[in-house]
Amino acid sequence: TTQQQTQKHPPAPTNPNGIPKPKPLVSSTHEWKRLQHHATDVISPSHLRTMIQDPTRCSSMYATHDGVYFDYSRQQATLETMDLLFDLAEKRELTQRIQGMFNGEKINFTEDRAVLHTALRASKEDIGTVFVDGDDAIGEVHDVLDQIK
Repeated sequence: TTQQQTQKHPPAPTNPNGIPKPKPLVSSTHEWKRLQHHATDVISPSHLRTMIQDPTRCSSMYATHDGVYFDYSRQQATLETMDLLFDLAEKRELTQRIQGMFNGEKINFTEDRAVLHTALRASKEDIGTVFVDGDDAIGEVHDVLDQIK
């Protein structure tokens, strides 16, 4: 198996006391504000019953992955909503953060630690693939699980 080591992020900007400055909240971004205005101006006044009358809606508001069909057409959203959500996800580097979570990177910047939710669900075959500070995260989880049994 390939060993995945945690990657160091560039040091966060600090204040004069050396304490890292918090990242701006997602709600302060331009993309969030655009999404908020869209929700107020387009989505709130619309009724889903009216939205699903659109004949192209079902053929355009879905995604498939690994044999699973995700149907967004029955949600109170439009193609513009989806575009705005994708813009927000891209701006906040969501794909990289998800990958970082799977790799054991320290993505919880407030506590300077990895978010190891995935290690709790990983199988024994994944032991030796995710390391945090030199420790095999998945191996440690399975050591504890074996003690519980």
